[in-house]
Amino acid sequence: MISARNYYGTVYTNAGAVLMARVVGFSSEVLTRSQLLSGEYSIFRMDQREENQKIPVPGMTELALDLDKVFLNTLRKDSAWTLDEKGYNFRHILNVPEETFSEKSRFYQVEYTFFLVDTTYPPIRIQFRLFTV
Repeated sequence: MISARNYYGTVYTNAGAVLMARVVGFSSEVLTRSQLLSGEYSIFRMDQREENQKIPVPGMTELALDLDKVFLNTLRKDSAWTLDEKGYNFRHILNVPEETFSEKSRFYQVEYTFFLVDTTYPPIRIQFRLFTV
């Protein structure tokens, strides 16, 4: 079973986003870059009629992440992080084509999957449910 954490937010229509999270392992330890083998992300538009029905955004599935650019080895707390006092260790500047978040007043889901060096554990997933304005 893949462990998952959900984050909620807002994104402007036809724009990108900066997504941040605190990613932890199976013992609730803060993960570091050295524990990760690889990572990928996908973006889905959520169906308005069927709750939790995901429609892949064309060209935006299973995209590789450069973990050295998005993962920190320690928690960072700055003015951009307002969730709590602990901080974040994952920050992805999501530069996407305008048509990615093209529909106003819709939910989109950005799913990140991290594969661990220790393959005895399943991948870890974080999900951002974003509402377009």
